[in-house]
Amino acid sequence: MPEDRAGTTRTVDTVGDPGLFPVRMKRRVAVLGTVAALVLAGGRARGQAPAAVCRAATELVPGVRVRGSTSGGSDVFHASCAREALSHDRVYVLRLPRAARVSLRLAADFDAVLYVRSRCDDPVTELACNDDAEDDQHAALDLDLPAGTYWVFVDGYDTDSDGDYVLGVTTGWVTPAGPARPGRGR
Repeated sequence: MPEDRAGTTRTVDTVGDPGLFPVRMKRRVAVLGTVAALVLAGGRARGQAPAAVCRAATELVPGVRVRGSTSGGSDVFHASCAREALSHDRVYVLRLPRAARVSLRLAADFDAVLYVRSRCDDPVTELACNDDAEDDQHAALDLDLPAGTYWVFVDGYDTDSDGDYVLGVTTGWVTPAGPARPGRGR
């Protein structure tokens, strides 16, 4: 540990987003050796708990494409596929008033991962996960879901897999007669 002129050790203990940051000292310190900082990414950006991220999820509207970015987003959630999807993530909520066949399509400028849960902050409730539908920049899921609320996650394959994306969702309502009717979700 570096020591000041009085020979005491100074430690700064703070939690923040991982990255490179300039360090400015109020006074000069004589240091023999190297000053190093260990920054750990503990899975939470900006101190957000999973429940808080879930409450702030953006609503998905069937038939409407969403443009977004995972850059600077949280890294709270992980998937069952794609080596657990270790990058920044964005969370969406999809509310289905009745049973539907749901198609999700993701196109990104990074190695993208798409997954769906029935409970946002519970990884055991993951219903489906896809990495590399057409190539590593596309993901797709087709699910038959009962009425309810679902969380859709856009994530990246590795710690540096983040960037811009377009997410689309379409639904076909399941009728008692059987096949789904294509629709815009209304």
